[in-house]
Amino acid sequence: MNKKLLKDEELLLLSRMGDTEAEQLLLERYFMRRFLHGKRAHPGLLYYLTPLDYNGVFFKVYLNAVTTYRFGIVTFRGYLQHILAHEINREVTSSFSFATYGYELVMLDTLVDESRSDDTTFHDIVADDTPGSDPRIFLNYADSLARLKKLPPNIDEATLDLVRLRYEGFSLKEAAKQLGISLHGAKNRVKAFREFAEITLNHGKRKD
Repeated sequence: MNKKLLKDEELLLLSRMGDTEAEQLLLERYFMRRFLHGKRAHPGLLYYLTPLDYNGVFFKVYLNAVTTYRFGIVTFRGYLQHILAHEINREVTSSFSFATYGYELVMLDTLVDESRSDDTTFHDIVADDTPGSDPRIFLNYADSLARLKKLPPNIDEATLDLVRLRYEGFSLKEAAKQLGISLHGAKNRVKAFREFAEITLNHGKRKD
């Protein structure tokens, strides 16, 4: 059976029965068309969100949709677009502020200084648990790319594991020790992740 030809609802049913291939195919199908779904859900407000912010909104909505969708009422696509429209509207019209959502605003090229534990670089940005916020947006995005095997060659699982540990409060030295890699290797992975983030935020183009 060629599962790529199955309907969304059929893939979702199989995935709920434990079929990981069906789960992966459905995720890839919606990930690749996420901006199209956003345009159909709320074309008037979509362009007020940055690509990174929209990715966070979409992934949260997608996970919600695959969990709460009930068969036989509406199509899965229609259901996802319905709640996506509400979430886009909420994100754009809410009184967003970095302080409200618990983000720390930093520059991408902030240097890592292990002599100071309070230094923050891009990979340390994390939201608090405020309802409605999108914690760890970029790491979630990177994880999704990893599942689709679309991460660049220099970003491996060890790099993502290192980022997770940094989010959890470990110093770079502590994280490196826990992962069994050298401090030098950890710093290189941090640099690679930051460059990957910078390229992503600049729509695939490296800054001069």
